[in-house]
Amino acid sequence: IIESKNFFDNTLKKLRDRIELYDENGAPTETVDYQSNYKYIYAFVDGYLTSKSFQIEKRDTVRTVAGMTSADSNKENKPRDSRYDIKYENKFDEKGRVIEKTLYGNNGEIYNRNVYKYDEKNSIVEELRYNDGTKLN
Repeated sequence: IIESKNFFDNTLKKLRDRIELYDENGAPTETVDYQSNYKYIYAFVDGYLTSKSFQIEKRDTVRTVAGMTSADSNKENKPRDSRYDIKYENKFDEKGRVIEKTLYGNNGEIYNRNVYKYDEKNSIVEELRYNDGTKLN
């Protein structure tokens, strides 16, 4: 069960049907998300963790990636890297905790950027999500 609060302080609870697989080092290798109807295969490309998505079951749906639809991306027709859909770049603090996570499309554009703050127990106490890397969501 996932629990989150929106800006109006309403608590939302929902089940999320998802399977996540990891290798022996803890790196993700595959995610199957039945709610979004997509399977994500992870690989390292040029030293960065990347993912490529595949529809599980053929449906007439519009896929949303990190707050934007596929059709919205690549407005300037930048060259795409066909090896992946999303590239993940993480920044860490001195304790090894992820303090910033940036997701890039395969055209180099930022989809979103998340900034995390932790408490003394190493629990995330704040997450700020920026669409396109600059607009606070």
